[in-house]
Amino acid sequence: MPLTLEALAARKHVLVEKPAFPCLADFEHAQTAAAEAGRVVLVGENDHYKPLAVCLRKLLADGAIGEMVLAHFTTLVKKFKTADDWRNDEVMAGGDAFFEEGIHWLLSGQ
Repeated sequence: MPLTLEALAARKHVLVEKPAFPCLADFEHAQTAAAEAGRVVLVGENDHYKPLAVCLRKLLADGAIGEMVLAHFTTLVKKFKTADDWRNDEVMAGGDAFFEEGIHWLLSGQ
């Protein structure tokens, strides 16, 4: 968060990776700082552009599958993370398993 605010104060656009803002207060602070600087803060969400996500958003936008009221996603992986992987550490990763993987699916359903 400090680097985001520092860049905005220098009137730079900012690209952040997830976890960009682990709490709402940080998000709101960055939003306010970006508006005051006349700059953009963008979360680098690569899954947003994957073909499956693009197709899902189009189907939802076109009404082809009706209004989404509930979704259930299962993710299969080729290789499990090791127990000592940094993404398994809630403090270091900024959240739990949902925050690490589920957030991609949540964004796709917007």
